[in-house]
Amino acid sequence: MPNHFQEKIADKIVKFDDLSALAKKLRPKRVVFTAGGFDLIHVGHTRYLAESKAKGDILVVGVSSNAEIKLLKGHDRPIVDESARVEMIASLMVVDFVFIMPPLNAVVSSIVTLCPKVLVVPDDDWNTGYKDSPEALAMDKCGGEVVMIPRQGPYISSSGMIEKAAAVMIRTNFQRFFTPEMMKELKG
Repeated sequence: MPNHFQEKIADKIVKFDDLSALAKKLRPKRVVFTAGGFDLIHVGHTRYLAESKAKGDILVVGVSSNAEIKLLKGHDRPIVDESARVEMIASLMVVDFVFIMPPLNAVVSSIVTLCPKVLVVPDDDWNTGYKDSPEALAMDKCGGEVVMIPRQGPYISSSGMIEKAAAVMIRTNFQRFFTPEMMKELKG
């Protein structure tokens, strides 16, 4: 039997197909939209989402589907399934609604459907020509704006966390099979 907290989380999770109805329900509030993979959630993600929420009244977060992450990061990703990633994002108090984005043209199709007033993006992902990007053009059609903010944990990333964990695991297993003398010989 779900508890009250689990019910509140479930209420924040919407299907992409219900995004248009949600957009109508949220008018005239200042809706902020941001998106990401959020594979291994870390402090950079939570700070980024808090900063995004500060740009408006309602924060809606699009989470990349498993298929989208596989295309972008390779067949070994995501580490965490999309349903679990959506639930983790929904559990954050700064997030009002969250959904899994469709695999192709995910952000653009989400913008067109939701029509937010603000799209928040990490500033290092966008170059000087961002105003001609499909996302910025979609925001123009909605009468919204693109707001770039710095990464909130610039030295932390899901990919970096995975690489570090793998390196530790390899080193530990390597050391288990080689004696100190063998290690000296390998170094030397």
